[in-house]
Amino acid sequence: MSFDLVIFDCDGVLVDSEALACVVHAEVLTAYGYPITTAQVHERFLGRSAREARAEVEAELGRVLPDDYTVELKATIDRVFGAQLQPVAGIAEVLAGLSHKKCVASSCIRDCRWSAASRRPTCSCSPQRRWAPIPPVAW
Repeated sequence: MSFDLVIFDCDGVLVDSEALACVVHAEVLTAYGYPITTAQVHERFLGRSAREARAEVEAELGRVLPDDYTVELKATIDRVFGAQLQPVAGIAEVLAGLSHKKCVASSCIRDCRWSAASRRPTCSCSPQRRWAPIPPVAW
C-alpha cells in the first residue's frame, strides 16, 4: 500500500489535552455555579459536543449559563494549554521517523502546530464547525 500523507488525531495521539480540558471544564463550571469534579466531567461529557454538555448543564441548573461562560472557558483552556500541554510520550520520535507529509485532524483543536525544534505542540482549543478530519496544518 502506498500513501502520501499521515493524518494524526490530536487528543491522546499527539498531545494529552483531554485530561487538562476536563480539569478546566470542572473549574469553570464550578465557578459558574455548577459544582462538578474533573472525574465527573470526564465521565459525563468526554466525547460529546460542548453544545450538548452545556444544554445538559443548563437543564439541570434550570437556567441559562451567562454569555461570558464560553468566552471564559475558551480563554482558560488556551491559557492552560499554553502553560501545561505536553506531547504524548514517544510521539516526537514517531514524527521524526516519518518521511511522509503529516497533518493534524481534530474536532476540537483550532490551531495545533508541532515544533520540531522544541519537540512540543503549540495548541489552542475551540470547537470546529465540522468534525474531524479537518487537516488545517500539514508539515
